[in-house]
Amino acid sequence: MKKIIRLCLCLAMLFVAIGAHAQTAADGIYSKGMALKRQRTKTSLTQAIANFRKAKGLYATEAGKDKCDAQIGACNYLLKRINKPKPKPKPITKNDAQKTVVEEVAQVDKHKNVEISLSEDYLDFKSRMEGGAQSVTVTCNYDDWYIEDQPKWVKASKAGNDKIYVEVEDNLGKEKRSGVVSIKCGDVDVDLVINQKKADITRKVKEGAVKVWKSLFGGKKDK
Repeated sequence: MKKIIRLCLCLAMLFVAIGAHAQTAADGIYSKGMALKRQRTKTSLTQAIANFRKAKGLYATEAGKDKCDAQIGACNYLLKRINKPKPKPKPITKNDAQKTVVEEVAQVDKHKNVEISLSEDYLDFKSRMEGGAQSVTVTCNYDDWYIEDQPKWVKASKAGNDKIYVEVEDNLGKEKRSGVVSIKCGDVDVDLVINQKKADITRKVKEGAVKVWKSLFGGKKDK
């Protein structure tokens, strides 16, 4: 009996060790994916997606899998933005070019050793904007960080020197969607991934039925 108990304990310890190794490996692959994502090229983003998918397969927790899904959605959004045709640039005069160079040099000189981070890597929203805006804390050693880019369906706004409030439009589509809010300071930027669930078809049908009932009978449908 004692031998059986010892064997069970050994097997349990072995499984724990294997699980811990898998989580460590997943963290390493996830970190590689984040480094590739920051390069923001077609090749690096494609490689980042592969890393996040591999890490997702290794993570045992839903939290680990969710953060991988968030980054996959962000990479796909960035790839679409890269592939989107860019408008033809306006002709630049010599004075404009000189002015731009001076401004860029001044910007770099002003911001040295920028450190910026977010309290959250991603935010999840339901298909409908319910419960008000969500907030993220921004930690930066300069106060003049700003929101550089965001999807059309996202409204992100800076509040003070350390907060961003995020709202989203209702998602009426049949697919969930993801986007990226880019926050920048000097030549350093960080991404906040925004995920939103697809439209609740059951809810839409129910609301449609209620509207029809009201239009026909002028009152609320009995439950």
